[in-house]
Amino acid sequence: MSHEALDWAVQQRLGAKQKLLLIKLAFHATTKTHCCSLSRRQLSVLCGMSIDSVKRALPELVAMNLISVESRTDDGMNLPNAYTLKVGELA
Repeated sequence: MSHEALDWAVQQRLGAKQKLLLIKLAFHATTKTHCCSLSRRQLSVLCGMSIDSVKRALPELVAMNLISVESRTDDGMNLPNAYTLKVGELA
């Protein structure tokens, strides 16, 4: 867990769903890279929202320049995306 990322996420002015999602990403982010890898299903369970709500909120966080998303695969099999929080960057 990155305390810096968590503090940063809490300070963002967002709607409830986007904020909760950002806080959960920050909670699971590494201290060094501010990156985590969780499936949308895991995020929906952690946040108590539907997968569709997660699918809508993630692009909103990208559009606000708060996170970047890297799609990942291994030998043609989909893996959970990697999410990097843009802690300390100007939005």
